[in-house]
Amino acid sequence: MTYAIGEIILVVLGILIAISLNNLKDASKLKEDQRNLYRDMSTELKEDLRDIQENADHNNLNMARYRLGSEIILTDKNRERKEELVRIAFQLTQFSDFKNDRPIYDRLFSSNENQLINDSKIISDLKNLAVLYNYLNRLEMNQQDYMYTVLPKLADYIRRNPPEIIDLDALYGYRFQNDIEILIFLMEEKKQVYEDVENSINDLLNDFETKLR
Repeated sequence: MTYAIGEIILVVLGILIAISLNNLKDASKLKEDQRNLYRDMSTELKEDLRDIQENADHNNLNMARYRLGSEIILTDKNRERKEELVRIAFQLTQFSDFKNDRPIYDRLFSSNENQLINDSKIISDLKNLAVLYNYLNRLEMNQQDYMYTVLPKLADYIRRNPPEIIDLDALYGYRFQNDIEILIFLMEEKKQVYEDVENSINDLLNDFETKLR
């Protein structure tokens, strides 16, 4: 009887040890999967950050040009800077255009990889970043759509090749100045969202770095 009980105990211990080792192996694999996911997300967000910064710089440069154009219309009473205004008018087709219509947050939940993340703050921050991306994409599209409404007007004001001002009064008119101001308004809003996105990405990158230590 003692021998039989000892055998049972040994078998039970063997099973418990095997289960424990298997659990340790699963836990180790889970942790490695989490680290790989954090590394992948960090790499992608760094690329997004570079793209955001480049587009933000482009947006600021164009906004400065547009403001100069609006200033010329309002202050150049003798129209001595008309050639400069023409150059700015041709530059209205240039605008920043950040595009990310499938952010990390959406992909995580479509692939169930979100189960690897046990940090509610990271999930919340990724969701907030997805909202900012969608908002920024809409702003980019709004500027593009409005720009397409301005181009036909420019064709009435200016001949492109060879360059010639067709309607100087319209070029200096309030309607064209209003168009420029609306574009500036959109770009100012984009500027703020670019900054919000950059801050959000940097916060997430800091969180990922902490997880990967």
